[in-house]
Amino acid sequence: MDVKIKSRCCYDLTLFFITLIMLSLGCKPVNKQSKPKNIIGRDTMVMILADIHLLEASLGIKVFEDRKMNETRNHIKEKIYKKYLVNKKQFRSSYDYYAMQSATIDSIYIDVISEISKQQAEIKK
Repeated sequence: MDVKIKSRCCYDLTLFFITLIMLSLGCKPVNKQSKPKNIIGRDTMVMILADIHLLEASLGIKVFEDRKMNETRNHIKEKIYKKYLVNKKQFRSSYDYYAMQSATIDSIYIDVISEISKQQAEIKK
């Protein structure tokens, strides 16, 4: 009987460790994006996003946009990128990187909202 209990105990421990190993292997981060070489700084990203969202709001959201509206949007976005000395590819890779970090992108958007509110208050003066 004593051998049976030891055998069961060894089996339970083995099963426990196999389960523990399987769980730890399954909890690795999935497809973590590496930091881009020329990432846009957080504060600059806030300003770019504020300008882009103000642009989007001023042009309105339409389900069916004509080509002229799309060209206007893209032209103004290019001016925004130039204003902050970045390009579209750099903006996209930086945005994708920040978006993979939920706490970071959340705090960026809190600051974007604050910046837009500040700009609105300036206009009302």
